[in-house]
Amino acid sequence: MAGKQQEVTEEVVVEPKEKKKKGLMIFIIIVLILILLGGAFTGYAFFTKSFFFAPDDGKEEKAEIIKETMYPLDSFVINLDSNGGSRKYLKVGIAIGCIEKKDIKRIPEKEVQIKDTIIATLREQDLETISSVDKDDIIKDEIIKSINVLFEPDLAINIYFTEYIIQ
Repeated sequence: MAGKQQEVTEEVVVEPKEKKKKGLMIFIIIVLILILLGGAFTGYAFFTKSFFFAPDDGKEEKAEIIKETMYPLDSFVINLDSNGGSRKYLKVGIAIGCIEKKDIKRIPEKEVQIKDTIIATLREQDLETISSVDKDDIIKDEIIKSINVLFEPDLAINIYFTEYIIQ
């Protein structure tokens, strides 16, 4: 009888090891199948340009890049109106950015008048406005308005300061 008990004991000990090995193998096989399916899905999506590899349909708003043609003007040296009695000077370089190409051809025809208008507009500004960084856009808008008085129809332009020194 002692021999039979040993056999039974051996069978009981052998079964849990085989079940653990089988459970571990099934788990590994399932994980490998999931990895292969994920890779196959990603490869399919990549090559067909679908799902998360799909090209942008333009539904999202993108920043519009405006191509401008630049027309640089000479530097200006301007006496500023200062109430304190001391003389202040402004040296400014300006470039006109034309949004429409047809406008760039119209600028040389009235370049002298444009320069005069810019000088007059800048001289009208007080020292506080000219020296304030926050007021650059206001000055640029006034220059654009004064230039557009010279043209019919108005030019589609932007003003860029290429040099700006107050002394």
